[in-house]
Amino acid sequence: MKVLEEKTACPNCGFQPLNSSFCPKCGQRKLSDKDFYITSLFQDFFNDIFQFDNAFFKTVKNFLISPGKYAREYNSGSRKKYLSPIKLFLIANAFYFLFPIINTFTTSLSIQEYGIIYNNLTPGLIESTISASGLSNTEFVNVYDKLTTTLSKALLIFIPFSFGIITWLLSISTRITTPILTHLNYSLILNAFMVLIITSVLPGVYVIFLNLFGYTNVAINDTQITSAAFILLNTFGYFLYRNFFGSKLWINIIRTLLLNISFVLILFVYRFLLLLVTLGWLFLSL
Repeated sequence: MKVLEEKTACPNCGFQPLNSSFCPKCGQRKLSDKDFYITSLFQDFFNDIFQFDNAFFKTVKNFLISPGKYAREYNSGSRKKYLSPIKLFLIANAFYFLFPIINTFTTSLSIQEYGIIYNNLTPGLIESTISASGLSNTEFVNVYDKLTTTLSKALLIFIPFSFGIITWLLSISTRITTPILTHLNYSLILNAFMVLIITSVLPGVYVIFLNLFGYTNVAINDTQITSAAFILLNTFGYFLYRNFFGSKLWINIIRTLLLNISFVLILFVYRFLLLLVTLGWLFLSL
């Protein structure tokens, strides 16, 4: 084909002369006559789907069944067959924000004021901001809940990064040999489980189950969420971290409990930070 004969340079990076099937500089495949057939459209489409499926389903499988294996293999260099932990975390967040069953991370104003352990600190702060805004309580609640949902999408990254730094600081014996990025990848996997399974999938299944049997008035409260999160995070965290620190069984169990207690505390810090940021934003803009 004349168009192909005239191509002496790589169309992707400009390397020339391009004498092989793949560019030696960037790896771009050289086009052939078959790439100009209509069937190539369908071939590319299905290739992209199955390539995505292979990485996606392998990641999900090990994420749920063997999270420690997924984390170890990814950190050791097996990047081609897995989605990265940051991509998994972003997918989990996208799912959570598209199908919000409970507002653990968005945290409405009513929960911030009355439904969290630090609620003795919040009423005065919230009421003073409402007074300064000039809005009625109903108007302020509507504005706040809409804004905090938007801000939470940006602030949610605070949790895995904070937890990753804490695990790195606590790993005194392996801190020199284990880069902080390794800890962050483990933290992103743990947070993906928190966001996807604990706050989306399981509550969704629970709500569907209640509706099927007519229990439409039963609500999920913050105490139930916190209790379930603590139990599930300790279980998942144990299998995720059990071979990471290279310690004895009882030390790993204690370390997992301490790490997950830290995780719950970070969650409360995040929610309080979200409250302060949202109120500050409203105070400056209204």
